[in-house]
Amino acid sequence: MTHTLDIPLPAAAAATAGDKASALPVSIPPLRPPPYRRALPSYLSGRHSSSKCGRGRCLCSALLAVLLFVVVFLLLLGICFDPRAPAFFVEHLELRRVAANSADLGLALLLVNPSSRVLLRYSHGGSVAVSFRGGRLGSGDLPAFLQRPRNATKIAVAVRGRGARAAAAAVVSGKKGKGDVALRIHVRAPVQFGLGRLDLVKATVVVDYTVVVHGFIPGKEVDIKSTEHTRKIEF
Repeated sequence: MTHTLDIPLPAAAAATAGDKASALPVSIPPLRPPPYRRALPSYLSGRHSSSKCGRGRCLCSALLAVLLFVVVFLLLLGICFDPRAPAFFVEHLELRRVAANSADLGLALLLVNPSSRVLLRYSHGGSVAVSFRGGRLGSGDLPAFLQRPRNATKIAVAVRGRGARAAAAAVVSGKKGKGDVALRIHVRAPVQFGLGRLDLVKATVVVDYTVVVHGFIPGKEVDIKSTEHTRKIEF
């Protein structure tokens, strides 16, 4: 025979069997997830600025490398090849003839190549012009020739002028005879610098002279008292 007894359950067990949420203490608040904030790594936050700095450094390095190459190349060029600009000197000047509308002069120039290895190729198109008191006495052409290193070559230039102004200026200077005359001589010479058969650079040498002569008489050699000149090179 079985006997069944109704024994009341404790309050805790009854609460567990029922609604579990209602059994939680009222004083404990419900749990919430903590706020989530993602902090970017330092290498990501500075990525944009570092890329700009990297490009700037590369550009500066490239410019410095090019500049260094140019400087070294010029130094090697100066040490190995010894390129120098030619020098011109007025050696002789003569007023040969004065006519009604022309004046002829004889001019001798000494061309010096001071370089020890670089040769000079004078091309066509070089000219010499002589003026007096703002009027041109005449002009002539420089010959084309090849000048070796460490060489001095004297060339003769026939200077001829036409026009009443040039002839009048020459006649006036010739009548003075014993006085000092200041002439202007303008030389323009296209030159090709070369090393053997290799052409290095092409330039034009421009020289302006102020030549003071004594006794500018037709048919007689002129006594050159002093010369001053300025030189420039056009590339």
